[in-house]
Amino acid sequence: MRLTENNVKTATTQPGSVDNLYKVEGVQGLFLRVQKTANGTYSRSFVLRYRPGTEGPQKRHVIGSPTNMTFADAKRRALEAWERIREGEHPAEPIKPSEPTLAEVTIRFLQYHASRKKSGDRMGKALETYILPALGRKKMRDLSHTDVQWLHATVTSQGKPVTANRVLALLSSLWSYHEKSRPKEPGEPRRENPCRFVERHREQKRERYLTTAELERLGTALTAAEPSGRHGAHHRPDGKEHPSAIAAIRLLLLTGARKSEILTLRWSDVDLERGLLRLPDSKTGKKDVLLGAAAVALLADLPRREGNPYVCWGDRPDGHLIGMHSAWDRIRKTAGLEEVRIHDLRHTFASIGVGAGYGLPVVGRLLGHTTWQTTDRYAHLEDSPVRIAANAISDAIGSKLLIGRKTAA
Repeated sequence: MRLTENNVKTATTQPGSVDNLYKVEGVQGLFLRVQKTANGTYSRSFVLRYRPGTEGPQKRHVIGSPTNMTFADAKRRALEAWERIREGEHPAEPIKPSEPTLAEVTIRFLQYHASRKKSGDRMGKALETYILPALGRKKMRDLSHTDVQWLHATVTSQGKPVTANRVLALLSSLWSYHEKSRPKEPGEPRRENPCRFVERHREQKRERYLTTAELERLGTALTAAEPSGRHGAHHRPDGKEHPSAIAAIRLLLLTGARKSEILTLRWSDVDLERGLLRLPDSKTGKKDVLLGAAAVALLADLPRREGNPYVCWGDRPDGHLIGMHSAWDRIRKTAGLEEVRIHDLRHTFASIGVGAGYGLPVVGRLLGHTTWQTTDRYAHLEDSPVRIAANAISDAIGSKLLIGRKTAA
């Protein structure tokens, strides 16, 4: 923006920024600094940036505010300051790195986790829903224990004590990331995490899996919501769901895979001949997922979208399905399973396998667990017992989901 006498008093920050400098033509190092305050107003001041000599830190000298001086006044005072600087005076303090707001740190925080191939979807949603509206404009140095305690209590008061704990953990992680990455003065101590000593709610671990009757109800609801043709809308007016949402739910049950693994599954990773999903990069690294007969039959019958590499294709020509939670909410409501989470489908696969007597090592291998200590003892197992388990589990689930009825007919 080119500064003039007319717009200097109305200049604002650029979108997404809270602190901008605009060059004032005619005097070296003279700028108009515009800062966005916490209440949404703007603070404006003329500043002179200079570096005395050829070494040393850059300094900033505040000339004054455009509310009480003209362009001409600011330029005259800046030239006078330059004369004092050349004579060896230093009218300003060294410029220290500005303290970012929580919202500014959030951008780098999510990019950091994305670079480590960790899912940022859930973190981004919690930040956008709870943390940023309440504390986004806070400078990180001003974030206090009281602020965090208030946020935790506010989310709790909405009837979401578990979510309040997750928000607290996420905010603590964000603070730790900032504290490790921010520039520090020599000998400066590490600042205490304001999330420390905020008392978390006690939680009961959820172990939810579907019974035989619930699987049958879910299978009926999936069949009722399945469209007859290939449609692109996530929720069609006639109550039918996106075909990829139906496919994803069935695959989650039949494979025990994680949601991210199914949604990002490409046809190039599917080996129907050997009954394998060859995942190049899952949460636990590169791995193969053994498929039971019902899962193979489902994949063989799924419609493909031309030019789209994903099994669960989305509305974008080259993208995968996004936002399946809305479809899942409607389907589970129809099935009378409103408290069942998507991750409980993975629990169901595991519970049926263990209940059938296949043991933790075999089921752990099917699920791709790395935390089962007993799994390593059975690393020499051939695929055969694991394959038998995969077939039995997927067939047991598939029979309840009505998989294969169309083919059999």
